[in-house]
Amino acid sequence: MEPAGFQGSEALRLRVLQKYDGLSRAERSVADVALARGAGLIDCTIADLARESGVSEPTVVRFCNSIGFRGIKELKRAAVSVPTRAGPAGERVELGEVDSEEKLISFVLGHMQDALRETYETLDRQRLAAAIDLLEDARFLRVVGTGGSAIAARHAQHYFRRLGIPCATFSVYEPEEVVMERYDEGDVVLAFSMSGNTPLVVDIVADAKRKGARVICVTAWGENRLRELADVSLQTPFCGEGAVYGHRALERTAQVAVVNLLYAGLSLRRR
Repeated sequence: MEPAGFQGSEALRLRVLQKYDGLSRAERSVADVALARGAGLIDCTIADLARESGVSEPTVVRFCNSIGFRGIKELKRAAVSVPTRAGPAGERVELGEVDSEEKLISFVLGHMQDALRETYETLDRQRLAAAIDLLEDARFLRVVGTGGSAIAARHAQHYFRRLGIPCATFSVYEPEEVVMERYDEGDVVLAFSMSGNTPLVVDIVADAKRKGARVICVTAWGENRLRELADVSLQTPFCGEGAVYGHRALERTAQVAVVNLLYAGLSLRRR
């Protein structure tokens, strides 16, 4: 969907990608053209964008509204507002280019910084507040995460316990244990999955929903099973195969950041 060599505002690119799955087919046509044009949107009128997208002018306006802009002027302004990347070493370094400790530091911290920046720019503030609301009223909190996401789950369990919320993770992820688990009114499940489709995590969440628990999920952008099941979905940047191919250790910084946001927000509520 995203053209190679996109030249334009990173903030606009992230906003379009975050909202893309929720757009209508016609609005997606406008999104594709907007991404293809990049900073060239500055020279577009509504009529130009409608013609290139094969849609009506009102659809262009609806697209602008759907991604959080009041109209074409705000869209154009966002398209040319290109922030500079402030990496630890001042430039982007990829894994194949690492040949010194200095470049290793730039590679690792730069990608972690990217994950945090994209989370800041795209995290839905209203959903964050709704998640804190659920945690504030939680009688019991069950935290779920396997594989790499277990890191974020353990982080969450530790800090929410410090706030006095009875909190636990599954000690052994066995199907029998999932079926035997009981939930009461006011119980909350906080589930982590980078893909949003991890079978065991989905099974645990679906079981909890059937038994009356409320669910917060922290998962990647786009449509996935956890997002469909959750009462509140907090989405972090989609990272493909990861900066270190086949692993998402650096990008997982965003999951931990969301836990910290929930913890700090709840701490403020409780003073």
